[in-house]
Amino acid sequence: MILVFCELKDGKIRKPSLEALSEARRLADASGKQVGALFAGANLAGSEEAAAYGADVVLKAEAPALAAYSSDGYAALLAEAVKAKGATVFLADLLRRLSFPLAVDFVRIASYGTGTKPGEIRFVKDVELSLEGRDVIIVDDIVDTGGTLERLKQALGWHRPASITTVALLRRAPKRRLPPTLDFVGFELESDEFVAGYGIDCAERFRELGAIHAVARTE
Repeated sequence: MILVFCELKDGKIRKPSLEALSEARRLADASGKQVGALFAGANLAGSEEAAAYGADVVLKAEAPALAAYSSDGYAALLAEAVKAKGATVFLADLLRRLSFPLAVDFVRIASYGTGTKPGEIRFVKDVELSLEGRDVIIVDDIVDTGGTLERLKQALGWHRPASITTVALLRRAPKRRLPPTLDFVGFELESDEFVAGYGIDCAERFRELGAIHAVARTE
């Protein structure tokens, strides 16, 4: 079963939950599985609507003790430090899948120069929001050796956040020299090819490509 955690607001299923149910239905149809919609709260009237959006089973955790349950309290402490510019497209798609409010800030770190050869790590832009006491998620486009990410985590640590979680769209497995530092990875790159597109650039080129493509390396 593909289980989707759903949220209600004013007796209606929130839009991100409906989108998640629709995607779960597509995946379930392709794999021969069922879709389950899980709700938690004190009043779950309206949850049965999930069946119209692809749920085969509606599961409810309904109790008076859950009257004040909301993800908003956790979201109020959430800030995202995004490595601009390459992760912006990935972040935009990620935000569309979230159902709670959050704050977004950007840092900019350069570890490549004008071509495909690694260079020195340079901090170009620091965060502007206060991260103290907040749960921070670092959203990155691609991780090679892990050195840049480790430097970023150390730098953000000086802002005294409550926690730091790392997310990357791509990780280049053959080049990884440091211990794994990522909490969530979209895809592993098994080859040593340089890639661009989907917001990722090569010397400020190819960001506009709708998919990720291999790019010939320069010497």
